[in-house]
Amino acid sequence: MRRLLMLILCFALFSPCAARTEDKAVDVTYFYFNPCASCNEGQVFASAFYERVKAAGLSGQFRILTSNAYSGRDALDAELARLGLEKSTQLPLLVMGDRHLSGQTAVDERLLDWLQGADPIEETAPVPSTGPGADGPIKSGEWVYLYAPGCRSCAQMKAALQEFPDLNLREINAYDHPEQAAALYDQYAVPEAERLVPMVFLGDQYVSDPEVAATQISAWLTTSGYGAGMG
Repeated sequence: MRRLLMLILCFALFSPCAARTEDKAVDVTYFYFNPCASCNEGQVFASAFYERVKAAGLSGQFRILTSNAYSGRDALDAELARLGLEKSTQLPLLVMGDRHLSGQTAVDERLLDWLQGADPIEETAPVPSTGPGADGPIKSGEWVYLYAPGCRSCAQMKAALQEFPDLNLREINAYDHPEQAAALYDQYAVPEAERLVPMVFLGDQYVSDPEVAATQISAWLTTSGYGAGMG
């Protein structure tokens, strides 16, 4: 009898029922648009999200997932289609089941009410996309520096590039010109997870780590002669 009771106790402790509290957490996906790799917007939002739900007494009820639409729009486009939303739906966008919350103001001001069932006012505006302009096509021997305003790593990359004042360098704001940035990523076969800024392109090579950029650029100049003195 004692052995039977032990078996029942073990089953109760280790069965899926014991984890039912964990399984009750509802997934909430946060879609945003940020080309800056070092800004860690997804992590920053997740931390703030958990702090807000904890303060509201909702701890353990939600699990936040994040998706950067800049480095890959497939997941966002699939959700917009599933929810019947236009591609002009304002980011950031929160999705929970068949419900959504769009726009920075809505996320800042109505998040807790929305999580608990309220239907907020919609906000719509186009996702940043100004086409491939950026002063025309890339020329032979031209270096391209892809950056975003306010990006800490971009500032470090800029400092590294200043060691080479004679470079024939074009600077492209990836936030203002996402289509040209995407074309460069495709041209250089940059892996999906690495399609962020900062990034410097030349010939068939690119560098994204500002800590090794100066060394790598020096090596490129030595072996190829690209860029220097071509302004």
